[in-house]
Amino acid sequence: MPRKAREQQSKAFSTEKEKGETFYEAELVVNGHSKDVLIDVSGAVVEVEEEMALDSLSADVKAGLQAKAGKGKILKVESLTKKGKTGGVRSKSGHQREKV
Repeated sequence: MPRKAREQQSKAFSTEKEKGETFYEAELVVNGHSKDVLIDVSGAVVEVEEEMALDSLSADVKAGLQAKAGKGKILKVESLTKKGKTGGVRSKSGHQREKV
């Protein structure tokens, strides 16, 4: 991939420590939406958070997120995949972050 294309798609790279373990995080923009990838020291993908359109969710999931947000507006919705398995949807409202 040309360097210019990589720069347009990557927002940040960082090193994190969680419970004594070192991880690397890549914050990306893919097709206009955010995607954060957490990688362990062996190079294995541990977790992926990927922004998704609120309209892509079922009515039940949207209703659940809105109920948790209360009067707050849902600003962002992400799918959360850990160790290759999608574990749920997370939203960020004007007031708080909720998991469903």
